[in-house]
Order: sequence, then structure tokens, then C-alpha cells
Amino acid sequence: MFDMELNIKVKSNTKVSGTPSTTNDLKVEILDNAIIYDEKIELGKDIFNVLMDTNTKEESLSRHHMKAFDLYQSKRLALNPDEDINLFPWQKELFDVVHNATYREVI
Repeated sequence: MFDMELNIKVKSNTKVSGTPSTTNDLKVEILDNAIIYDEKIELGKDIFNVLMDTNTKEESLSRHHMKAFDLYQSKRLALNPDEDINLFPWQKELFDVVHNATYREVI
């Protein structure tokens, strides 16, 4: 009954592999955004390292740096699974009690 055609035209002014992209391809724009996203996370990681090394307050960051820092903070792991975790003596004792508990013991 109706012959309708949908055309989507996307113009991208970003660069992939150093050449400007003016193609109508949505895929290229998404790849560009993924590259920018990864770069922001890397910038956030660098900012995190500088803050830890210099003991600077994160409130002093510019808006651009704060966005990158927040993005990195939301994506990084709280604990590194490859690192050894050192427990306090009371934590070790508690772990032993809980790990070796019987059905008759109340913990």
C-alpha cells in the first residue's frame, strides 16, 4: 500500500586512522566514539596516578579532567584480582572460624 524508505545520513567530522571521515556510515562514527571513550579512560587513569603521587585533591580538577577521572573511577576494579590481599590478624581468625564452622556452633 505505502512504499516508504528510511534514509539515515550521518556526517562525522572525527578522524579514524588520521584521515577525516565524512562518510555516511554509522559504523565509523561508533568506532570513533569507542576510541574517544577509551582515550578518556586512559586520561582518567593518568589523572588518578598523578593525584595519588602528588596527594592533590580531586576537587581541584577542571571539568574536563573531572569527567575523565569519574569515568575511570566507575570502570576500574575496586580490588585487583592479581594482587595478594593482606588480611589483619582478626580477619584471619574470623576466616578460620567461619571456614571451619560446624552445624552446632553459633557464629
